[in-house]
Amino acid sequence: MKVLIDGLFIRSLLCSFFFKLYPEIIEDKRLFIAEPPLYKVDDKKNPFAVNKEDYMNRYVKNVAKDYKIGYSEDEYMDDKRLIEFLSETAAYVDDMLILSQHYKVNARLIELILEDLAIDNKIVMDRLIYNVSSEFPEMYYDEKDSLIKGIVDGVYQSIEISDRLIRKGMPLVELLQKFRHEDAVYPRFVLRNRSTGTLYNSSVLELLKMVKKYQPKIESRFKGLGEAEPEDLEITTMNPNTRSLIRLYISDIENDMKVFQMLRGNSSQDAQARKDMISRYKINRDMLDT
Repeated sequence: MKVLIDGLFIRSLLCSFFFKLYPEIIEDKRLFIAEPPLYKVDDKKNPFAVNKEDYMNRYVKNVAKDYKIGYSEDEYMDDKRLIEFLSETAAYVDDMLILSQHYKVNARLIELILEDLAIDNKIVMDRLIYNVSSEFPEMYYDEKDSLIKGIVDGVYQSIEISDRLIRKGMPLVELLQKFRHEDAVYPRFVLRNRSTGTLYNSSVLELLKMVKKYQPKIESRFKGLGEAEPEDLEITTMNPNTRSLIRLYISDIENDMKVFQMLRGNSSQDAQARKDMISRYKINRDMLDT
């Protein structure tokens, strides 16, 4: 089920019309949806990405063409794991930079804090300070002010391990926990250049900074067909040779009718059923713009 945003709501109304009055057209497999693109990207050969999944697939394909990603020189991710890792961490660098800008500290320092939290869902200060000072020798913990402070790249900075920081960083902590190797305390990866054989050992942030350039740059995000230029509309929606079509099916007519009645019905029972469905339905935040 896709989130009904923008033109998808109008699409659902049109589908409802055919489903209710002319179901035989759907049963005969003669009803199609012309799928306009969600994004226009900086790709001269194929500048249109149909949806978030299409966009992510390009990103993964671009990375995999030049690099292998793994946990060690002897253990690399298979295609399925690589797709999952890159897709779910696509916004990791930007989210980490937002946190670092908010607290006015180095992004890697933020990541070190979240890495410590990811070990057992709590901060162990001695352990954290050891790792921070190993990477940033001029940083230390001031017990009096409860601050980690010191010099990073010639710039003084300080940060408190507050409940607010932990709350804001928890989605990133969950990613660190998910993709940490079972034999590792901290999430570390190797990145091998396929053409040169050069090997990089890095944290999640360092790795993703290196491959971020492979994410297609989004030049525009279409809210609907009305925002598309006529020449773009011709390529993406009207031209039979280049457009994307989705054939509409009826999988189970009896069950589909029940669902249709719940979604479109006017009775109080239908309204309550819709509320119950909405309260139970969970949406992955990465799918909100798809």
